[in-house]
Parts: sequence; structure tokens; C-alpha cells
Amino acid sequence: MICDHLDIATPKRLASSYHFDNLKPAQEKVLELCKLTSTNHYINAIGGQSLYQHQDFSDAGVKLSFLQPTIQTYSQFGSDFIAGLSILDVLMFNGKEKTAGMINNYKLI
Repeated sequence: MICDHLDIATPKRLASSYHFDNLKPAQEKVLELCKLTSTNHYINAIGGQSLYQHQDFSDAGVKLSFLQPTIQTYSQFGSDFIAGLSILDVLMFNGKEKTAGMINNYKLI
């Protein structure tokens, strides 16, 4: 619903709609999903850096990147800014247009 609200048209599909061994470790599951979907570039949230190894992805023919957002401060009820709460917090205090611009401020590492 958030993607629709922000006019983000990226196709989405539940991982559970694919048939793979869900008991494997996280990295193996991701690599298997990449293979099943012919993915050649996997982008994960920055917090996953300790979970995934660049060399293992490279060996599988998949580029691995991590999305590092540039978090802009904004007023939250006049209190001290708390970063990274949720997209709902960003939307509530900034509105659709400003939020749409904010989510495009990131770098891939």
C-alpha cells in the first residue's frame, strides 16, 4: 500500500511463491531465489552486511550491493529527531511529495 501511495511501480512477488528449501541459511536462500528469478544484482538493506558475502554472490554470478540511505532530519512533534523509525513516520511528518524525494536519497555500496 505504501508503494502504491508513493507511486512506486516496482514489481513485487512473495518469496513464498517460489519453491526452494526454506530451511537453508539466509545467504543460500537468497542465492537460490536469485537463480530462480534470473537475478544478476541483489540489493539488500545496509543492516545485512554481516549476513552476506560478496565473494559467494560473485561466484554465483550475482552482484551484491547494500542500500545505504541518506537520512534527512525532520520535525517529529518538536522532539529530538529519532532516525530510522519507519516509512510511516516519514510520511506522517513530511507528506507524500517530500517523502518521495527523500526515499531517493541513498547510495549503493
